[in-house]
Formats: sequence, structure tokens, C-alpha cells
Amino acid sequence: MTQARHLRVHHQYPLGFELGWHRDREAEPEAWVPAQVPGAVQLDWARAQGWPDWRFGDEWRRYRWMEDVHWTYRARFDAPAPASSTDGEIVLWLGGIDHSAEVFLNGAKIADHTGMQTPVDVPLTSLRPHDNELRVRLRPVPKSCTGPENRVQANATTKPAVGYLWDFHPRLIPLGLWREAELRVRPAQRIAGAELFCDLARDLASAQVRLIVAVKNPAAGTLRWRVFGPAGDPLADVEVQATTTTLHTTITRPALWWPHDQGAPALHRWELEFIDATGAVLDRASGRFGVRRAALLMHEGAWQGFDRCPMPREHAPITLEVNARRLFAKGTNFVSPEVFPATVADETYRMQLTLARDAGFSLIRLWGGAPAPRDAFFELCDELGLMVWQEFPLACNRYPDTAEYLAELGQEARSLITRLRSHPSLVLWCGGNELFNHWSGMTDQDAPVRLLASLCWQLDPTRPFLPTAPFGHMAHGPYSFREHVGGWEIWSVFQDRAHTAYTEFGCTAPTHADTVRRVLPPADLWPPHHGTAWDAHTGHTPGDFGHLKPEMIEAYLGPITSLEDLEEKGQLLQLEGVRGLYEEARRQKPRAAMALTWCFNEPWPTLMNCALVAWPSRPKRGYDGAKLACRPALASARIRKFAWAAGELFDPELWLLNDAPRELAPGTLVATLCLGGRRWDLDRWNFPGAEAARNIAGPRVTLTLPDAPPGLFQLELAVAGHPELDSTYTLCFGPHDPAMLDVRGFRT
Repeated sequence: MTQARHLRVHHQYPLGFELGWHRDREAEPEAWVPAQVPGAVQLDWARAQGWPDWRFGDEWRRYRWMEDVHWTYRARFDAPAPASSTDGEIVLWLGGIDHSAEVFLNGAKIADHTGMQTPVDVPLTSLRPHDNELRVRLRPVPKSCTGPENRVQANATTKPAVGYLWDFHPRLIPLGLWREAELRVRPAQRIAGAELFCDLARDLASAQVRLIVAVKNPAAGTLRWRVFGPAGDPLADVEVQATTTTLHTTITRPALWWPHDQGAPALHRWELEFIDATGAVLDRASGRFGVRRAALLMHEGAWQGFDRCPMPREHAPITLEVNARRLFAKGTNFVSPEVFPATVADETYRMQLTLARDAGFSLIRLWGGAPAPRDAFFELCDELGLMVWQEFPLACNRYPDTAEYLAELGQEARSLITRLRSHPSLVLWCGGNELFNHWSGMTDQDAPVRLLASLCWQLDPTRPFLPTAPFGHMAHGPYSFREHVGGWEIWSVFQDRAHTAYTEFGCTAPTHADTVRRVLPPADLWPPHHGTAWDAHTGHTPGDFGHLKPEMIEAYLGPITSLEDLEEKGQLLQLEGVRGLYEEARRQKPRAAMALTWCFNEPWPTLMNCALVAWPSRPKRGYDGAKLACRPALASARIRKFAWAAGELFDPELWLLNDAPRELAPGTLVATLCLGGRRWDLDRWNFPGAEAARNIAGPRVTLTLPDAPPGLFQLELAVAGHPELDSTYTLCFGPHDPAMLDVRGFRT
């Protein structure tokens, strides 16, 4: 499936804008400043005023008033040729308005628009030859109530809720023209649209490919459609009259698109030419597509015990099947890399998605609280073999069934579905984040959820749909290494659970020390304390440093004396915490079929949070832990807890984890404990072979721990002849606070 990428359709004329603000809707701005488009009004105004970087200290607070006023963009221009509609048409293209605006040309309203995912495409029929004026008048930020100032104010809009305040995002709500704004001159004869759909047979032996085409003024012209394989080999060459609306071909033994850890993400290519009676090419379009099937299934054994009477299911189908192969999906939640979506560069997408691929992730969840990325994101996922779970713009709220809201939601959902259904990387639609719980209070009978399910079926019926996450024995959390002294520890939580998918979990860690120095005033740097810029940059309300409490790090690893010490010790806990959770989730397959950490990245420098990659694109040590745990196959240990002391029985279980589409050959695993400068051989396990994508459970090994100085120690697992499977775990011996030795389970 793919949409057209036109090679020669129209001339484009970017518009030069300035902007100003006004409190009254009809008022004229008192001052105009230069505007960058794509961009955001906040950044333009701050640039004109010479304000410091909004990320530094509490500078972001300067921007609070901007959400409550009107902003107007203004552009003056001469009409481009052709000036006559007989030669073609001139249209205004506004690729993305964030979030609601009226559009005026020479004083007359030509559009009234709401929704950042739906473009404005308006023919301009009353242009003057010279001195035209275009105005885009933005409405203030939509709010359902006056307070409190948090995500609840976003419960009746499709505007992303994250900007209203989240635990990794300050209260800063973007407004503006966030995508391209230009005039386009379109030829009178042209390809008005072309979209390709591909249906792979169940036996994977052939694919039916069809191209849906719309041609403006086809006259006596013809269409020539060519399809090429991933290596450029010609697969089809079809020529028909230009009045034809659907073209067909069959590909036999197609190269399949696979997630990168299962095979090659093969991409085919197509080209379409619109040719007149003389043989001249009037227009061209092209695109790429992947051949694959995707489905959500019940996990193996899910129906056991349901065969004696018509009992309902207990679990939602959440096992991904791609090309008739069941997968364990290892991945992460991806949020916008920047607070202002217009400022996200394609290179940032490439850098972060390459990091995700290199970590072994196969599935990226695009969380419903953040804006959907631009096309470049999905094109890169197609290339890199990363599957995408896309949510609609609902998160952690109860959304209404009013006609106004449903109309806006329906429009935005249609725009997302038709824009993104072209990508083979997109494997799953989801209604939104955390809708079926006590703080949102929604169910699958609520009108917004039913609307989204209906639109997905109408517009993209072969792609799976989930109403929300978590749902039906899926789980979110935990998010911290340990909640409090004497409380549960992150490993024990997962070891006590038996869920079908872990679609959010994480372990908070401090960011890098040099980043702290970059974004905090010198007086606030050390120690971390409330009532300073630390509050906003730790992602929680004043009086709370989020899920990470420095005293918890100290209870394990001793006093923290500097920012560098905080970074080293806190990120060590994240590395081992995240690693342990991924591995435990993998041990629970086939019942468990998915593990997605919260979260991969962050939109601004949050000094303590769960991100594996700190702003702007810098991995923390938790990323290294994820990368170790998400290898296709590895030696693994189920360890009860992180902190140990002399006299305790150290008793890890040994495993071979295998998600690869290849058999795991028999071999020998040697487990060694390294403590206080000494080494103990714990076991030599001669493990049998395993089928593709199957784990092997091994023995539990034991050792009563001897006396040794407090510090760190290691458990080493080495597989003879296969160093790529080796694992080394770092643990705590003799914690600073003996209460950290006590770990309680947390059964759900």
C-alpha cells in the first residue's frame, strides 16, 4: 500500500509571513514580527523579543499568556502565473494548522478550520494580479474548563494533550502553522490522486496489487503503470486509457516486508505516467510499497479451559502475527522529540529511529498524547523494518459524545488513516492511551471509541484496531526501580505478574550531568532541591522529583556527592532495571507477546525521567540495558532482587531466550559469580537446542554469599563458542541501607 509521491505536478510558491497577537478576535495586532513557517507563534515572538532559550531554568514560564490570545499570520504576494483558471488552478495549501483558525484572502473568509492533522486545500478564484493579502487568524488554545491547568482541559479537543502538562513536559501548548504554507499552481491536466493497495495471499505465494487513480481532464490520454521489485527488477508494465480508475496486477513469489529482526524490510517501487495523444508525459507519480500481512491473535493456550461451555474470552488479542509468523514484539513508546512539532528535523527522526533499530526494538508505539509525526518518520520505519503502533489523539481523559467533538475527531481520524495506511511499517491502530480506567472512565461503548473503530474498518479494514492500551490483561507500569524503602522492587513486580503485553514500563534515571549544567542556573545546580528550576525539569509537580528519588539511589549505592555521581549511580539502576524487565517479559511468552518501555525519548531536557534517550538524542545507560536485553537470542538470569548481603542464598534461574526466526543449537552455558575480587563457578549447564522463537528454561543455581566489602558484584553467563549470547549483570552487595535487602512482591 502506498500513496503517490508526485514528481512534476505543480509549481510551489512559499509565502513569507509575519505575525502579531491580539486579545480581541477582531482587533488588529499592535505589532508585527517576522514568522518562520513551518514554526510556532511562541518561537517567533520570543525570537523577535530576544528572549533566552526557553529550555533554560524557568524561562518557559514566560510563554504562559500566549495560549489565551489570538494570533494572526499575514502574507502579501502577487498572483503567480497562470492567472487564468483555463490554464490550471491556483490553490492555497496549508499543510498543518495548530490548532484552529479562520483564513482570509483580501478580507474575505475562504476557510474555517480545526485540526492539526488535516491540511487546508483551497482554490483561489478571486486573486488580484498584485498586492494580495492572506491572513490566518488563530483561535486561542481550546480548553473545556478554566482549571486545573492540566490535561483535563484537553478532554474535548483533538489537540495533543501533552502540552497541557505531563510528567515529562512543561505547560507549554504550541500554536501556529506547523507544516508548509504555500501557493500551488496545478496543471489543468494532471494526476489528481494515486494510491496503491496490496493484498498478500494467505499462503504468501502471490499478492494482488491495485492502483486507484484519479485524473483531471483525461481527454484522449493514457496511463502507463510500472511496478519494480526491491532490486529494481520489472514486475509489471500496464498501459490503459486515462479514464481508467483502477489498475490491477499480480506479483508472484513476492519479496516480503519483514520487521528487521525477522528478515529484510523489502520495499517495491511503482511509477505512473499520464501521457497525451502525442506521447508527451503530462504528469508523473511514484511511490513505494511493502508486501506483508499483519494481524492480532490470541496467545497460544488462551482458549484452554473454555471448551465446556460458551464462556467469554478473558484476554484481548495482542500477539502480533506478521506474514503468518507469530512474534514477540520488543519495543518502546515514542513521543515527539521536541515540544514544538514544527522544529523536529528529518535527521532527528533518522537518528532516533536508527538508535531504536540498533537496540533490537521491532515495534514503536506512537502514544496518543503526542502529535502524530510527519511522513518522514513512517518512511524511515518502512526502510528500517520498524513496526508502528499509531494511536489517535486521545489520552487519559474522558472524551465526550457531542456532535462538535465527534465531527472534529472524525475529520482528524480520516486524515490520519488515509495519510498513513500506505506504510507497511504501520501494523496497528489504537483508539488512545489509558481510556479504560478510573481516571478516564471510558469503555468500548463510548461514542469516540466506536467512531474510531468504524472509521478504521471503513478506510483500512485489513489493519488491526485496539480500543485502548492497556486493555484485557495488558499492563502499564512500573516506572521506578523501587517505590520506597521496604517496598516493592521493579524486578519483583514483573516476576509476580502474568500479563499478555507490557505496553508501558520503565525505570526513571537522571540525565547527563553536563545537560543539567546547560539548562539550570548555577545557583540551582547542587544539590537537587525544590522551589527551583529542578521542579519543572524533573517532570512532576513541586515537592516531587518524579518516580526517581535521590534518597532511593543513596539507600542502595551510598551518598551522592555530585551531579556526575548522581548520573553514574542513577543510570546504573536504570540499566539493570530496564534490562531485567525486558528479559522477564520475554521469559513469559507465549502468554506475554509484547514489551514496550516507557519511554524512548523526550521533547525537552527532563532531568529525571524514564526516557532511554535524553533530549536531544543522547542515550542514557538504560538504552544500553535495553539493547542487551533485546538481542534476538541471549543467555539470561531471573534474579530475585538487586541488593544482597553476606549469608544470603543467591539463587538465580538460568534461561536461554530466543525470539529469532532460527533454531538455537545445543550448547554449554557457564555461570560465574564475581565478588570481592574472587570468582565462583556456579553451574555448567548443557542446554538442549530450541525451535525458532522458543525459550529454554534452565536450572536454578545457588550459592550462600560469603563476606566481602560493600560494593558492586557481577553474575557472568558465558555460552561456549557464542559470545554474542553472553550476559553480565551488575548487582549491589552490602547496600548502604540494610532495609534495601527486603524485597516484597507486588501481586496483581
